[in-house]
Formats: sequence, C-alpha cells, structure tokens
Amino acid sequence: MNAGLLGFALGCVGSMPIGGPVSLFVFKRGATGRYRDGILLATGAAVAEAGYCAAALFGFSLVAARFPMIRPIIGVLGALIMVGLGIHFLLARHCSADERVVPPAPHDGIRDLTLGFSMVALNPSVMVSWLAVLAALHAIGLEPEAGGDRLLMVGGVAAGIVAWFSILIWILHHGRTWIRPVVFDRTLRAFGGGLCALGLYALFTRLF
Repeated sequence: MNAGLLGFALGCVGSMPIGGPVSLFVFKRGATGRYRDGILLATGAAVAEAGYCAAALFGFSLVAARFPMIRPIIGVLGALIMVGLGIHFLLARHCSADERVVPPAPHDGIRDLTLGFSMVALNPSVMVSWLAVLAALHAIGLEPEAGGDRLLMVGGVAAGIVAWFSILIWILHHGRTWIRPVVFDRTLRAFGGGLCALGLYALFTRLF
C-alpha cells in the first residue's frame, strides 16, 4: 500500500471523533462562521501531529524503551489537558439562542495557526497514540520501512487531517442555515463534558 495514502487515511480517520480538542475548536469556529480561522487552526494542528508521527516513526520507541517512566507521565499530562479543555467548553459561552452570528474582522491567522499547533504539541500523549498505531501497522506488515516512505506517510497524515477538517467546516457552512445557534452551543457543551469525563477516566486509570 502506498505510504502517502496510508498516512492520509490515518490522518482522516484519526481526526473524525468530534470529541477531540482540535475538533471542538474547529467546530466552534465553523459554528460562528469563522471558516478560514478553522482551516488555519486545523493546519497548525496537522503540522504538530505530523511531527509526532515522524518522531514515533524515527525512534521515540527507543527512548521510551530505555526510560519506561516516560509513558505514564505522558499519559497523565494528556489526561490533564483533556480535562482542562473539557472544562473550557463546559463553561464558555459559545452562541446564544437569539443572537445573530457575525464573524469577527479578519486577522493575519497566526493566532489560530499557533493555537492549533500548541494544542497538539503540548499534549505528548499524542506520541503514545502514534506508537500504538505504528505497532498495529507493524503487526499487519504495513509499517513503512524506507526513509522516503516514512516521509510520505508523515506528509499524508498532515494532508488527511486538513482534508477532514475542511469537510467538517464545509458541513458546518451549509448547516448554519437550518441549525439554530443554541443547538451548536449545547452540542459544544455536551462534547466538552464528554471530553472532561474521558480525561478524568484516563487520569484515574493512569494513577490507580
């Protein structure tokens, strides 16, 4: 199987759960008509995710094998980040039932690129996820071996992430005409609660 297509598929499928932190932020921007900002945020996240994928492909497993305490520490950090973002979406005001959604004035986009990148880069548990994915690929004989194939896979992962979030934003763009703002607000709060619950569960399993 082509390594680039494999990476693209993994990037798309891995980004589909709407309960993920990046998904929630992109969803919020799409719900408020900030489509360009949502794409920029997804692009920043894709760069960081591809970086973790590359690190997993090119040797993090060797470091983890030498220092086994790294994995549980990374798991706890990732769980805490999930809880924090879940609380943010539970408490933040998104769209009220009566207001009209007015996109903000355009800006240079650096803020959203940085936000998307930092949300993934500051969550090292993403590395553990990629190690699990690569272990599964190795077991079924699909893990890329050559350096060129690995780079193709990393590029495909980034492209797949941006492609999925572009589809999500397109859906939101057309859905805003018949979905009330209060529905978006309640949906974001519900997913924020789910993200918080998942983070607490992950924290409990790591610690106890």
